Amino acid sequence: MASHIESNHGNHVNKDADFDVRELFNLLDSANITDVTEIKDLVQEKLIENSDTWILNSLVEYYYITSSKEAIDILINVKTPHDKHLVDKISEGIRGAPHRLKAVQLLLHVVCKQPMWIQKSDKIISQSLFGVLMKCLKNETDVPILMTGVMSLTVLLPSIPTYLGHQLSTIFEVFSHLMTFSHKKPGSPIARGSAGNVPDVYLLHLQVALYSLFHRLYGMFPYSFLAFLRTYYGKKENIAVYEECVKPMLERVRLHPGLITGNRDAEISATRWRTMEIQDVVMECAKMSLDVMEGMWDDSSESLKKNILYKPLEQSKSKDITFQTRGKNGENAVNKLLEQSKCKDSSFIN
Repeated sequence: MASHIESNHGNHVNKDADFDVRELFNLLDSANITDVTEIKDLVQEKLIENSDTWILNSLVEYYYITSSKEAIDILINVKTPHDKHLVDKISEGIRGAPHRLKAVQLLLHVVCKQPMWIQKSDKIISQSLFGVLMKCLKNETDVPILMTGVMSLTVLLPSIPTYLGHQLSTIFEVFSHLMTFSHKKPGSPIARGSAGNVPDVYLLHLQVALYSLFHRLYGMFPYSFLAFLRTYYGKKENIAVYEECVKPMLERVRLHPGLITGNRDAEISATRWRTMEIQDVVMECAKMSLDVMEGMWDDSSESLKKNILYKPLEQSKSKDITFQTRGKNGENAVNKLLEQSKCKDSSFIN
C-alpha cells in the first residue's frame, strides 16, 4: 500500500501512481476526511477513464462485505456506461443468496437517489433487474429482504411509469402473494411459505412496506389494480386475507377519480405520464390516502435510509402486530399498525 500513497504532510493519494484501485477501497472509511475525499475522487476518476466492469464490480463486492457508506455514495452516482454494469451487478447479487440482502439494499439506495439514467431509459426492466426482483419477491421468505425489496419497488414505480404496462400483472401478483405471506392466523399450524414463524417486528415492517405499495398502485393504476383485487379476492380461498388485510387498506383511501373516467389503456399510456415529474406522481398517490403518515413516507428517502438500512434490529416487545383486529374492542388494524410503526426500537438489520 505504501507504494500507492504519497506521504506529504500526512498520507495523501498519489493520483499519478500506477496502482490497483481495489487496494484503496479499505481507505474509503478512513477517519481522515481528506484522504477519503481524495480516494473517492480518484475512484470516480478511474470509473470515468475506464469503461471496463472490474472497478465497479470490485467496489460493489467491497460494499457487500463492509456496508461502506462511502462506497454507496460512489455507486449511486455512476454514469454511463457503468449504470448498465451496476444494474447487472445488482441483478447478480439478488440472484445469489450470499449477498441478496445487501444487493436489494443497494438497489434501494439507487432508486432513492433517482438518477436520470433510471428515468430516461428502461435499463431496470430491459436488463432483467426488474424481473429478478419480482422473482425474488415471489419466492423469498427472508422478511428483511422482502421488506427492502417492496420498498425499492414502491420508490421505483414513479420513475418508470411508461415502462410498466406489461409488468402490472406481475406486480399485482407480488402484492397478493406477500399479503398472503404476511397473514398470520392465530392458533393455526405454521404452513410452509407462511409467516407464522416470523417475529412480529419483522411482520410489522413488511406490512408497512406493503401498505405503501398498495397506495402507490392504487394511486397510479386504480382501474387495473382494483380489477385485479376484485378477481383475486373474489375467490373463496382468498376471502380471509381480504377481510383481515386488504379491506382495511381500502377503507383508508379516497375514491380515485380515475375509476370514473379512466380505463386500463388510459392509465398506462405514455400520454398520461409525459407531463408528470416523479414528485407529481408521488403527490397524486399521497392525495388518495386518508392517513397522514402514508403521505409523509413518500418524501422521506433520507429518513428511510437511516432507519431501515443503517440501524440494527432491536427486538420489539409488542405482541402479534398484524393487520388483524384482535378482541371485541380492537381498534382499526391499519391505525394500530401505523401507530406501532412510530416506535423507535423497530428498525431493520443492516
